[in-house]
Amino acid sequence: MTVDDIALSLCVEPRVAKHLTECFSTARAVFEEGEAALVREAELRPDVARLIASRARYDRAREELAWLSERNYHAVAATGESYPPLLAECPDNPHVLYVEGSTEVFLRPMLSVIGTREVTAYGVQMCDKLIEGLAEMVPDLVIVSGLAFGIDVAAHRAALRCGLATIAVMGTPLGRIYPSFHAEVARQIVASGGALVAENHSRSETRQYSFAQRNRVVAGMSMGTLVVETPPKGGSLITAQFALDYNR
Repeated sequence: MTVDDIALSLCVEPRVAKHLTECFSTARAVFEEGEAALVREAELRPDVARLIASRARYDRAREELAWLSERNYHAVAATGESYPPLLAECPDNPHVLYVEGSTEVFLRPMLSVIGTREVTAYGVQMCDKLIEGLAEMVPDLVIVSGLAFGIDVAAHRAALRCGLATIAVMGTPLGRIYPSFHAEVARQIVASGGALVAENHSRSETRQYSFAQRNRVVAGMSMGTLVVETPPKGGSLITAQFALDYNR
C-alpha cells in the first residue's frame, strides 16, 4: 500500500482506477505515465489524464496516510495481497479500503447477512438461529454486514456471541460510527478480531448514496448474501441485486 494508491483513489472513480491498474499494473506506474500516454493507452479524457499527471492529489494522500497512522488504522489497495479477493473481482470495487482492525479476516470465507431495519422479534430469532448453525458448520466463517439498525446489527451480535469474526462495512469514514448507538458493537467487532471497513477517506461527506455504495462492498466481499427479513421494496434488496450482478 503506497501513497500512490490513495492519490489515485482521490483522482478517479473506482471503475476508472480499476481500468488504469489493469492497463499499467500498479498505481505508481499510472502516475509515472505522461498525460499523452494516459490518453493514448488508457483512453482517458484529457482533463482526467492531466489531473493524474500533475500529481495534484499527492499532498492530500500523504495527509490521509498520516491520519491513518495516528489512529492505527490501515489502508489496503485492490492490487495488494491483503485486499478481499472476491471484492477485487468486482468491476466497481473501491481501489482503496480503509480498515480498523484485522485484515487477516479478508482472506477467510465470508457470508453477508442483511435485512430490514424494521426488524421483528421473529427476524432476530431466525438471524440468531441461522448464524449459530453456520458457526457450527464453518467455524472460520466471517459474517459481513452494515452495522445498521435491525438485521445488520443482529447479525454482528450473533456472530460475536458464536465466536465468529465479523466485518462491519460502513457508509461513513472510519472514526464516525453510524448510528452512534452501535459504537460499542463496533468496538467489540474490532476487539474480537474482526474489522470496520470504509471506502470513504477521512474528509468525505456522508450522503444518502454513501450507504447504497456501501451495499455493493457488503455484497462484493462475500461468497453469498443471506437476506433474513425484508419488505418487498426494502433497501436490502439493493444489496441482493448487487450480489446477483456479481454472480454470487
